[in-house]
Amino acid sequence: MSTQRIGEVVREIRKYLNISQTELAKGICTQALISKIEKGEVIPSAEILYYIAKRLGITLDYFFDRMENPRFTYVQEFFYQIRKLIRERNYEEVAILIKAEKNNPIFQNRKNRQFLVWHEGICAYYTEQNTQKSLDLLHQALNMAVSPDNYTEKEVEILNSIGIIYSEEKQFTKSAEIFSTAIKHMSNVTLVQDYTIYIRLFYNYAKVLTKLGNFSSSLEYCERGISLCLQHEYLYLFGELHYQKGENLFHLCNKEQAIEFFRKSIIIFELQQNNIFVDYVRKRLAEVESISK
Repeated sequence: MSTQRIGEVVREIRKYLNISQTELAKGICTQALISKIEKGEVIPSAEILYYIAKRLGITLDYFFDRMENPRFTYVQEFFYQIRKLIRERNYEEVAILIKAEKNNPIFQNRKNRQFLVWHEGICAYYTEQNTQKSLDLLHQALNMAVSPDNYTEKEVEILNSIGIIYSEEKQFTKSAEIFSTAIKHMSNVTLVQDYTIYIRLFYNYAKVLTKLGNFSSSLEYCERGISLCLQHEYLYLFGELHYQKGENLFHLCNKEQAIEFFRKSIIIFELQQNNIFVDYVRKRLAEVESISK
């Protein structure tokens, strides 16, 4: 990849995020080096490029994909919209978008096709209520991995989706096995680009362990998730992990601490303006407080 092209990508995203060269360089390198990189005068080391990419909120693959695929920006925007709609649980819209782009030539390489099949599998479950079709598609996406022994973060996310489907179907033992496998694969990822994947896995695994009555192990994964949130300054699933920790403490007969974590989760959900969860946890808190009197 040319030094000029790397510089163009860094400058483009930095300006889009409205951060200065000094802000980008902080704790990584000097502002002067960022300036030289953006001008195409030097090529950064792999370590510096990794930390620059992390601060810009992109992966190292982004740089190479921009070189290989002239329509990469469109592809990235499409993927972003799909993930956004999934978070909003708008599966019908996701299904429509995937159907429209399924035969588009730019989505026929392994990586892009894997993404489409993965989300087609998710939609099959939530829009068609077809569990078997969903699992077949998700496993098809998983089988597109370059190596079955060394999964990428994306393949770990596909495993997470499979675990969720089994959990939704109340097959909690199978779900727990999938999440445990996903966590093991994630631990083998050399350079973690997205720590929220770990947080999702820890939270989903904790929920299933609670369903199985394994409250101590569930508590451990809640604590690991909370620790990651604090370490990386994420609010992502922070409230949910506090709530789940409260549930486990309650079942372990530590009602006072359970109440404390329920209250903490309410504060977090209020900050996030997540009124649905605020109402839900308040009702649960009232139940626990009435029992503890």
